[in-house]
Amino acid sequence: MIQHIFSDPIPLIIVLIIAFAVAAFLFVPNTVRERVFLFMHIGVKKAQNATTTSIERELKLIAGPQKIIQEASEKVQDLQGSLFHERNVLMLREDDLARAEETYYKAADEKADQTAIDETLGLVQDKQHEIEIQQGIVEGLEGAVQASCSAVVKARQELRGLELKVKSDEAKSKATTVSENAAKVIEAARSIGVTGGALQQESDAVHEQYEQARAKLEDAQGTPAEREFKSRKRQEELTALRKRLDEQRTLRDSAAK
Repeated sequence: MIQHIFSDPIPLIIVLIIAFAVAAFLFVPNTVRERVFLFMHIGVKKAQNATTTSIERELKLIAGPQKIIQEASEKVQDLQGSLFHERNVLMLREDDLARAEETYYKAADEKADQTAIDETLGLVQDKQHEIEIQQGIVEGLEGAVQASCSAVVKARQELRGLELKVKSDEAKSKATTVSENAAKVIEAARSIGVTGGALQQESDAVHEQYEQARAKLEDAQGTPAEREFKSRKRQEELTALRKRLDEQRTLRDSAAK
C-alpha cells in the first residue's frame, strides 16, 4: 500500500497537502484555532437549524436534562438500597454488642479470673468500635440520600416547568401549522374568487358575442314583418301544394276503378 502511494505521484501529493494543512493548523496561534472552531460550530448550528424545526430542537434540548434526572433517580435508588443494607448491618453489630455484653456479665457473675474478664471487656470494646464505624457509615449514607433526594426533587420541579413550556410550545406549533393551513385555504378560496371573477368576465364576453351573432342572423333574415310575410307565403304555398297532390291522387284512384 505504501509502495503504491509513493509510486503514484497524485496520491502522494494529496497526502503531502493534507499533512501540510494539519501541521499548519497545529502551529497557528490558539486564537486562530478558536476562531476556526467557532466558525465551524456556527456553520454546524446553522445547518441543524435549516434541517430541524424549533420545537424539534426544544425537545432535543430537554431530552438531556430528562436523561440526567433519570440517571440521578436511579443512583438515589441505589443509595437508598445501600443505606437499607448498612442499617441492617448496624442492627447486626448492635446484636453482636449485646451478646458481648452478656458474655461479660456472665463472666463477672461467675467470678471468672481477671484475664477472662478482660477478654470479654475487650470484645465489648471492639463491638462498640464496630458500631461507631457502622453508625458513621449509616449517617454518611443518610446525608447523601437526603441531599440527593432534595436535589432530584428540585431538579424535577425545574424540569417540570421546562416540560410544561415545551408542551405549550408544542401546542403553539400545532396551532401554527393549523393557522398556516387555514391561511392556505383562505388564499386558495381568494384565488378561486379571483378566477371566478375573471371567468365571469370571459363568460360575459362569450354571451355578448353570442348575442351579437344572433343579432346578425336576425338582421340577415330581415325585419320581423318580412319574416312573418315570408313564413305566411311559404305556408300558403305548402297548403296549395298539398291540395293539388290530394286532388291528383283522387283522380288517379277514380281512373283505376
